[in-house]
Amino acid sequence: MVDRRAAEPRRAAPGRPAPAPLRGRAAELGGVLDALRSARQGQPTLVVVSGEPGIGKTALTHVVAEQAQRGGFAVSRSTAYAADRVTPLASLGPGLRSGTDPLITSADFMGLAELHGQPLWLVERLATLLERRAERHPLLLMVDDAQWVDPLTAFALRLLPGRLAASPVVWLLASREAHGGPADQIAEAAGRDVPVVRVGLTALTEDAVLAMAVDRLGPRPDPDVLRRLGRTGGNPFLAAQLLDGLLAPDAADGTGPSLPTGLVEGVRRRMAGGSKECRDLVRAAAVLGPRCALTDIAHLLGSGPGSLTDPLTESIQAGLISDDGDGLRFRHELLREAVYEDIPPSGRRAWHRAITVHFLASGRGPAAVAPHVLATAEPGDNTAVDLLREAAHEVVATMATTSAVFIRHAFDLTAANDPRRPQIGAEVVDVLVTARQYTEAAAFADELLPLATDPDQVAAVQLALMPRLWAAERFAELAARAGDARAVGAAAGPTARLSAYQALAGTSAAAADAAVDAAHRSGDATA
Repeated sequence: MVDRRAAEPRRAAPGRPAPAPLRGRAAELGGVLDALRSARQGQPTLVVVSGEPGIGKTALTHVVAEQAQRGGFAVSRSTAYAADRVTPLASLGPGLRSGTDPLITSADFMGLAELHGQPLWLVERLATLLERRAERHPLLLMVDDAQWVDPLTAFALRLLPGRLAASPVVWLLASREAHGGPADQIAEAAGRDVPVVRVGLTALTEDAVLAMAVDRLGPRPDPDVLRRLGRTGGNPFLAAQLLDGLLAPDAADGTGPSLPTGLVEGVRRRMAGGSKECRDLVRAAAVLGPRCALTDIAHLLGSGPGSLTDPLTESIQAGLISDDGDGLRFRHELLREAVYEDIPPSGRRAWHRAITVHFLASGRGPAAVAPHVLATAEPGDNTAVDLLREAAHEVVATMATTSAVFIRHAFDLTAANDPRRPQIGAEVVDVLVTARQYTEAAAFADELLPLATDPDQVAAVQLALMPRLWAAERFAELAARAGDARAVGAAAGPTARLSAYQALAGTSAAAADAAVDAAHRSGDATA
């Protein structure tokens, strides 16, 4: 009998790690196992497992094959590839000879080659061979990545289920979602003679992803791991690659790559099945950022937007890009990061420079250009400094944290002898306070102030910190900063405000009186 123990950890051979159990697919697995039980009772079935790339179709079929073999089925396992389309029966044929007990003999397999030019005869001959084998054992014939089956395999699979409708055979196709694709055509043809069971795989639940983490890392994964897993959107491939990356020898000491090698290689393999135009489109989108326009990609590639329709369709079918009509984005941000990581550094920099020029020429705001400037700017680049300052002030009211990133980089790029450096430093403190990064603001101020020579700049930096110190009732620090001797000689307005904060700090009644007098003399309403 077929059982449902697939969710339990399986014993590994000595010296090998135990394979991770299948998580979050109990209902879907149960539907396929029901089809196997029906076949044993004489009811053949076609099962179509569908879902986006990385959603776990292959993992599910592996468990099904294992359970079927345990239940006495003879199993044929094949995987289709994009290149199969030029080789007759390339998608189905290898599975017929797979395993220790192939479904057909070598001589019979060679005999099929003589019939490639006569597909009806080939299907009849193959049906006869499978019918005889099914008299000994029920059969499970599986084709993974069925969206790429070659034409002869597709033709055979449209006819064979009906031809073997009286035999205990289960046909299982795992395919990406493609309306009207090979899997749909096969199901439509076979559905006239045998039941068709459709199993759609969707994102895993948070509990299932947590179970994957526990399987690999042990109980109670730390919060950082859970946060990173949250970025996978329940995609099993992304979750598994992140978790396996945490187990890599160089993960603990931080010397490993920023993304797991397996994730980058997996995305590279997925892209390899597409055309060069599709790969170029996906790479351009990765450099443009989390969301981009097809017209911008076309500009970078020197193409018209209309010529990118087919490559865009390929990228969508590959589960890499989604298109909502207003713009393009990657299905998962981790996919974009993996594509970006796989572009050589010189290529990334060249593309960022081209995007900067294009965005400026097309009138984009500084905030849109800033991420690409950050990727290429070098110390002393005054143009980059000016643009990043503008970008920081453009978004400070709505995206203060992003503004802080921009202004910090502007400061870092400013030459040590640049007369603007103290002023930019004061802007850094002001933006950090706006972003509620108070500790960072105070630390930066304390690094900046020893280098300041202008009393007005000292006053500006200290005054930026004081509202928070007052609200937090840190009166001793408030008094110390308000009384900073380096601010002596500042303009009347800042001096009056410093005196006012000294008074608020409760240092003395004399200080309060002096603050009132200074405020009246300065004419500064804020004082």
